[in-house]
Amino acid sequence: TEEWLYYLVAQHEGNIYLKRRNENDIWQGLHDFIEIRSKEPLEQENVIATFAEMTGQSISNSGLVISEEVIHLLSHRKIRARFIRAELDNPLNKRVQDVFPVAGEDVANYG
Repeated sequence: TEEWLYYLVAQHEGNIYLKRRNENDIWQGLHDFIEIRSKEPLEQENVIATFAEMTGQSISNSGLVISEEVIHLLSHRKIRARFIRAELDNPLNKRVQDVFPVAGEDVANYG
């Protein structure tokens, strides 16, 4: 099976927002970015609109940096991922659960 993952690398004033994986997850205690999972590829406009709805912020197409697709093969599925970097006008509030800001230079310290 295939799965598409879209990660929002949200930045504001030198901070990058990370999401702590919850206790019900195999990757419990680790960190990643705000994500959208889909069983089919999504159009860029839909991805941006969904991230805007999730975060409560408008996300402008100008200034977005979108990665090439990264393919990760697991024994039981194929993951197709893209990373979307966006500079936010305002800090994220608590609307997105388990998300917190980290100074850009400290991101590598989070697994």
